[in-house]
Amino acid sequence: ISVSIVLGLIRNAIPNEIRIKYGNSTIRIKFGDLFLTGGFKVIPVSRFFLETQVVKASLQNILINKFIDSEEHGVGLSLYLQDLGKALDASRFDYILRRNDLGREKYYPLGATAQLKLRNDEYILFALTQTEIEEFIEIDNCDATNMWIALEEFWKNARRMSRGRNINIPLIGSGVTGIRMKAKQILEFNLLAIANALETGGRITTGDISIILYPPKYLEEVNLNDFSSMWIG
Repeated sequence: ISVSIVLGLIRNAIPNEIRIKYGNSTIRIKFGDLFLTGGFKVIPVSRFFLETQVVKASLQNILINKFIDSEEHGVGLSLYLQDLGKALDASRFDYILRRNDLGREKYYPLGATAQLKLRNDEYILFALTQTEIEEFIEIDNCDATNMWIALEEFWKNARRMSRGRNINIPLIGSGVTGIRMKAKQILEFNLLAIANALETGGRITTGDISIILYPPKYLEEVNLNDFSSMWIG
């Protein structure tokens, strides 16, 4: 019983959210569900932007299913691809042949972005990995250098797209990226990328920038007190 009480006290002492002031911007790190946040929801995808048969547990697959559920008779998936195609109209790309039955596919630069809206929810998708299709994923689906390049380009585009709205990102670099860092290190990487964007380009949005950590996965791996001591005060 005593051990349970002590563990409970320790857990309760760990904050669920911290707030960091960086210049005239506010960065929040908090546990929660990205899809329940207000403002833009950021979703990393692959450089083959138009993939749809992606890893089931991915944020992109959740978004695709939201589009599918929004319309009857399979129209939702067509709507997703149609809206995504329009959003990528101005983006440059190459054609890549991965295998013959897929044909030549559009392959976008790291950090390329597309803005989507579904009902009252708004999303920004950006190119990070080589693929999100399970059968194609290799160990080095992304590396730290490419992730930095992608994040630099993403935050430039996010500044243009934000229109003063809150921007909510997941823990970018986890999942199928293949980045060989622990969750705490990946979070530090994300914070450094945001700080770099603020230093080089100034304020990104008049709203907040939030890093959303999904509780079941990261509650045991990330203690926000560690980041309070490093980034606050």
